[in-house]
Amino acid sequence: LTAGLMGGGGGFGGQAPITSTNPLFQNNQYQPITLLHQILSYLYKTHGLLRAALQVPVLDAVRDGLDLSSDQLDHDELRQVEDFLEENGVLDRIVDVFIWARLYGGAALIINTEEDSSKPLGDELLDGGDLAFYDANRWELSCTRRIPENGKYGFYGKTLDASRVITVLGTRAPWLIRAQLSDWGFSEIEHMAEDFNLFLRGRSVVYEILDEAKLDVYSLRGFKDQMATPSGTAAVTRRIQNMNAIKNFNNALILDENDKFEQKSMTFGGLAEVLKENRIMMCSALRIPMSKLFGTGATGFNSGAEDLETYAALVSSEVRQPMKQVLRKVLKLVVQHLFGEDLD
Repeated sequence: LTAGLMGGGGGFGGQAPITSTNPLFQNNQYQPITLLHQILSYLYKTHGLLRAALQVPVLDAVRDGLDLSSDQLDHDELRQVEDFLEENGVLDRIVDVFIWARLYGGAALIINTEEDSSKPLGDELLDGGDLAFYDANRWELSCTRRIPENGKYGFYGKTLDASRVITVLGTRAPWLIRAQLSDWGFSEIEHMAEDFNLFLRGRSVVYEILDEAKLDVYSLRGFKDQMATPSGTAAVTRRIQNMNAIKNFNNALILDENDKFEQKSMTFGGLAEVLKENRIMMCSALRIPMSKLFGTGATGFNSGAEDLETYAALVSSEVRQPMKQVLRKVLKLVVQHLFGEDLD
């Protein structure tokens, strides 16, 4: 009914008009892949291409390290902050959080101190207490919403106050789907699933064609009559198996005078273009240039500078800017821990 009201009915000659909404309905994935966390985990483990698509923008965002400055801390004190971050792997934990956010649609950086984790984060760091950070994806946190109503998260049997959890979201979802995701975001795989399926299918087709690149053709006298009986079928099968065994072992083939053998080879024209188009569609969905995702250099008159400039804008807006917000909160806690003061 909806399709008919919106122009989805048949047009002239029984053909659907170009404005038909049927393809729009049929080509949607109505269950968010983001909710299938087990599948996402094994996709990340199995496919290096997906892992690269999730990791590369985050790693590029921090490849130059941090440039810290302060009007209240001198050079030696800033060096202490840098040493703490490196020795405790704090930046690595933040990188992991953003990778998990891109994979699962949400993640969190957990702040751990000596105080009871179920209580709000207070001034314990000003007294020189211990400080550590842990990364967790959204499925490791037991909560009905991204920010629980009672301000408490569950984490492997422990209760965490919301003040001890810094959440990071994936791509923000529309309001209709946001409730299904419990106010978390989309997985990046959500946007590339269709193109990645085409890529996998294209690769499988290539492997099947390569497996049948050479076809052996046997012309056996009386073949049709022998295949009419079970004993004849078994005899023909055993005969061909022996022929193949001799050919593979001795690189020679012995046939009867009336039998014939020929070998046909298949051509592969057009396969490279199809695979290239699949790669281009994947890069378009992720907004990552092929030189980054597949390691292929620019060809022809294209230097690749424009692609990398667009990619740099993506890294700056979607990764580095949200990461700065997390880093500011972390650095404030680290300074409190090291110097016992709440400095800028």
